[in-house]
Amino acid sequence: MSALNCLGNLGREYLIVSNTCVIKRNSTGLIHSFYADKKSRISKPVNYDHVILPPKGHRLLPALEIVPKVPNNTEEMKLQRRPHDYKGPETIHNRLIYKQYGLIALCGGQLFPTHIRMLRESINRRLMEDSMFAIWRIDPPWKPVTRKSAGKKLGGGKGSIYNYVTPVKAGRVLVEVGGHMEFEYILPILTGLSVKMPIDCMPVYQKFFDDYKAELEERQRNNLNPLTLEHAIKNDLAGCHKYIQDRDHLWYGRY
Repeated sequence: MSALNCLGNLGREYLIVSNTCVIKRNSTGLIHSFYADKKSRISKPVNYDHVILPPKGHRLLPALEIVPKVPNNTEEMKLQRRPHDYKGPETIHNRLIYKQYGLIALCGGQLFPTHIRMLRESINRRLMEDSMFAIWRIDPPWKPVTRKSAGKKLGGGKGSIYNYVTPVKAGRVLVEVGGHMEFEYILPILTGLSVKMPIDCMPVYQKFFDDYKAELEERQRNNLNPLTLEHAIKNDLAGCHKYIQDRDHLWYGRY
């Protein structure tokens, strides 16, 4: 009963569950729900005065270039694998600019043009340009990935470039969404996209970052166990330096 608020103007036999759904108790004591008309709905209007919308024509996600431009008379440059491009935490693009909603990466990885195109088409299809917007928080694909054709023998140098990717680190904001909308509207859209991404992603809102930072500080402050992984790595307990990787000396098993 704590979740149901009695409506004084409708009588004791009416209970409200949400802004649009009302529960009525009939003569037999059973309860059935129905959607109230517009006149009897009780809703508190949401204030969007603090929302800043980009200018029209820049409120939908633009198409990113799949192949980066190279200077004239210059061949395409091949790079090494460089796993440090997507290892570790994101230190720059890890906050929401418009203080509303977004999709962040929980681990490092590489986004192919097909994944970027899927994000763009799925979000633009469900946004109303008059009152909503979305912006990119990632770079266009710039890192070349090489591959040799199937059945080719070893040797012969590095393979040819077949695609370009965008490396992202843990905590990177991939796309930011906002406007005159609530989080419940964009949540199923971002949740469906996070399942299809090649890396673990999660829909977030502005209060999430504040609560997450406060929770981390509280854990460190109330930690009663002195034996942590950071303490073990710094003091080489049980000779753990022989079994850990180089990046564990920087992030102590967090990434």
